[in-house]
Amino acid sequence: MSDALKILNSGELAIVKLYMPSCPPCKKLEPVLTQFAKETGIPIVAADLRVKCFDKAADRCGVDRTPTIIIIKNGREVARGFPRTKLGLARLVKRAKKA
Repeated sequence: MSDALKILNSGELAIVKLYMPSCPPCKKLEPVLTQFAKETGIPIVAADLRVKCFDKAADRCGVDRTPTIIIIKNGREVARGFPRTKLGLARLVKRAKKA
């Protein structure tokens, strides 16, 4: 089992970041998300959605823009959002913990 699958199925919260390397908001969120993960201890699993595979990912994951942040617990989605700040990430995680 890959490290990503172990994290996603661990029973703990995990952050899934769906992004495209050329996306300006994705680039801006990266240091914020990295710092947030360090502070909270919540692991990040990143999925690079290149333009040529975006349609498949969008269909499969319901992603219509990047960056999309999905919070996973026990292998299932418990919250989804498009935060751009540490406060936005904290609110998304708080919502996930209530789910």
